[in-house]
Amino acid sequence: MKNRPLPVLLLGTLLAVGPASAQLAPRAAFASDEAAARHKAAFVAVVNKAGFKRPADGYYYKNRIDVTKEAALRRVGIDLRAMERSLRIDGAAPYEESSLFADLVVRGTVLSLVTDSSRGVCYHSRYQIRVTETWQGRPADTVTVRLVTGPIGESLGITYSGAPRIQVGEDVILHLNYVDFAAYEENRKFGGCANNAAPGDFMVMLASPVQGKGVLSGYDQRTVTSLADLRRDLQRFAAILDKEHFYQKEF
Repeated sequence: MKNRPLPVLLLGTLLAVGPASAQLAPRAAFASDEAAARHKAAFVAVVNKAGFKRPADGYYYKNRIDVTKEAALRRVGIDLRAMERSLRIDGAAPYEESSLFADLVVRGTVLSLVTDSSRGVCYHSRYQIRVTETWQGRPADTVTVRLVTGPIGESLGITYSGAPRIQVGEDVILHLNYVDFAAYEENRKFGGCANNAAPGDFMVMLASPVQGKGVLSGYDQRTVTSLADLRRDLQRFAAILDKEHFYQKEF
């Protein structure tokens, strides 16, 4: 049986756990619940005063997007206002936008693949990645990433347009989000797939293979930029976003 399109129900689950609801990395230890609430409220007030349209709490705060860095982000190609006017429904976001939402941005070597052909699970492929370079987040030496694509039942597999592609042995740059267990539990109430990830696993937003001095599109394998240019850009993005210190900032 040939690969078939991703079922609508499963695609709906994927969209539900996309960047807007990605699980946060461990937050800073606030002195109290009241202190945590004050931090969030101060940030929400800044977002609302600036006139942004997307939810300050469930979008900007949850993804640790510091809107006070709007001008600096625009200079490096990330336009928050333009993103509010657009809706991505297909294909992977470019690396600029992916960096905005990622919990982790790393370069690594794909060590292994284990597949799960069970029909009811969310993820059909589990990869182990040895981290060789880090731009955002604090990963372990080896991280586990999950893809929905892979074998299912008796078929060769499922796929969808723009799905990330990873191969064992390749050198790849990955934009990753923690798997959001709470979102999956909520979706199960409506008949969503069973979350077969483990705590600390990541889902892949963008996979960009490295080939020589170039970086390829994970979708069509064309060269999108040089490795040197992408490394410089990722360093700049991470420095401006400064997600590691988001909860320590005063707004």
